[in-house]
Amino acid sequence: MELIYIFLAILFLIIFFRFFVGLLRVVIKLAIIALVIYFIYQGVLYFM
Repeated sequence: MELIYIFLAILFLIIFFRFFVGLLRVVIKLAIIALVIYFIYQGVLYFM
């Protein structure tokens, strides 16, 4: 009976870890896009 709980806990951790990594990738991509837009915006303001 305890083995089932251990298996479920491991499965949950794997799913949570994969979800967390996916979320982290999305956040990093958004941060990079935001930085690029910010630098382009600053450049446009600087040249005007």
